[in-house]
Amino acid sequence: MLVKFLVVVYGLHEQGINMSSVFKRLFYQKNNGESGSCNVYGDPNDCPDPRLYVVVDGRAGYIKVGNPNSPYASPLRCFIHSAGKEFALWRIYPHAKG
Repeated sequence: MLVKFLVVVYGLHEQGINMSSVFKRLFYQKNNGESGSCNVYGDPNDCPDPRLYVVVDGRAGYIKVGNPNSPYASPLRCFIHSAGKEFALWRIYPHAKG
């Protein structure tokens, strides 16, 4: 049975200097109080397909997505039309450069 959660995106935070192209962090909070964040990358090479494309402060950004059953999965979901299925936005990524 598919269960949907109310999720509120409550902010974007400027990311400090590191070795990857992360320039923002997307923060979210579920209706049960659980919260977390996802990295927003500026370089598509740091964020392989499939990925979620976003525009933040006029700048192109990419959020890593993957299997909803992964330990890296956030509660946020998106449907990637080119792949034809639903993915989870990843809160951390095991192969990140920074």
